[in-house]
Amino acid sequence: MKEIPLSVIIVLHIWSYGVKAQESGKGCQRPQLDNGFVDPEQNMYQDGMTLTYACDKGLKTPMEGWWGMITCENGRWSDTPRCTASRSCDAPPQVNHATVVQQYHNNFSNGSKVVYKCKRSYIMEGKADVVCLLGEWTSAPTCSDEASPNVRPSARPQPGGPFLPVDRCGEKPTVDNGDFISDSDRNRMALTFTCINYYKLVGPEQVMCYNDQRWSELPICKAPCTIDKMTFDMLDLTKDMFVKEGESQTLLCKVTDSWQRPFVADVQCQNGQVAIGRCALGCKLDTWHHHWLDLTQDMFVKEGRQTWNCKQTGYRGRRLVANVECQR
Repeated sequence: MKEIPLSVIIVLHIWSYGVKAQESGKGCQRPQLDNGFVDPEQNMYQDGMTLTYACDKGLKTPMEGWWGMITCENGRWSDTPRCTASRSCDAPPQVNHATVVQQYHNNFSNGSKVVYKCKRSYIMEGKADVVCLLGEWTSAPTCSDEASPNVRPSARPQPGGPFLPVDRCGEKPTVDNGDFISDSDRNRMALTFTCINYYKLVGPEQVMCYNDQRWSELPICKAPCTIDKMTFDMLDLTKDMFVKEGESQTLLCKVTDSWQRPFVADVQCQNGQVAIGRCALGCKLDTWHHHWLDLTQDMFVKEGRQTWNCKQTGYRGRRLVANVECQR
């Protein structure tokens, strides 16, 4: 008996699959999609099947993501796939007495960062960078003259004549979602503050008491961004996640390629707003196979090389690090 080539079997299977879908009356035809592609590519799809589609470079789905999903429900698609231009930010805000560190552009894509540097004899107040989030820039810093009387004192003033021991300053100050570490025996001149889990300390870590019993500038504890399963349904989340203010984390996407390799995306929290990058191939770091790394849970990394902390310490207790490279 003559052997039938595998490619012929696959074609016959897809053809018979489409015929059955048409006969049942519950299948969906391949949707029209300009400037993008669908996966898997078929002429007919069975009822209940989910179709993934992606857009060409520079375009995004209606959910502002790189990937979209629609489902065949009783012979109709749950939504119409579309690829539209993503929102870009115009030129970053001008900051007096400051220059932009990297190359300047007139338009910036979502998630782009611009870093400022104050000119000589000027002091920066606020974060040194701004981020493009959904067409808007985050708050820009300011550059103040060193001689200006409005310049705040240093975040960690040195003990001396202008300050009193903290135990002689009356009631201790409070910070929402944070507290100070009581260590008056070792540091009688300052209170060291810390924030609760996932909250980010912004401002001076140490607070001192002036001679007139006023406390120096207090820090604040900024809330993290909540990454919930319902809102960010492109991510494969088993529970709601939290990302600290000003930081980013790489999370697993629901979509995979035809070899079932994982896709991951960077999720950034900036001024309480969430920005998600495109889903791209990544790797999984699990606590079992990578037990020498300082992992509290399974993590995901993007393609390329990164540096991670090890559990072990070296000479004089210094932290050891390892290069982690993700390839295909």
